Amino acid sequence: MIFRAAFWIAVVAVFMPHEPDLGYGRPSLTGLAPPKPADWASVKLPAKLCADNPQVCAGAMTVGFDLKGTILNNIDRVKGELKAREQARSEDGRTTKDDLAALISSH
Repeated sequence: MIFRAAFWIAVVAVFMPHEPDLGYGRPSLTGLAPPKPADWASVKLPAKLCADNPQVCAGAMTVGFDLKGTILNNIDRVKGELKAREQARSEDGRTTKDDLAALISSH
């Protein structure tokens, strides 16, 4: 059985195509990392942006508040679901150990 495995490994190694040489050189970790920060990260905003464009500031603040509200609502909903499950489990009289034992015995 070991010889059969070695044979098939050798067959795959012989017939597997090698990495094509596209003329770009060998890839390395230094080539994969970006050489400079992204363009948007280095943008300097003018100091009087809100004074010059109040609509832009109002729009950005609205988007930020909407996003914050959505995130907080989702967190509150998940907390409520977890609390309801915990209460249902405690009313049922089972503990986490009982749940784990039932799960193990079912498999």
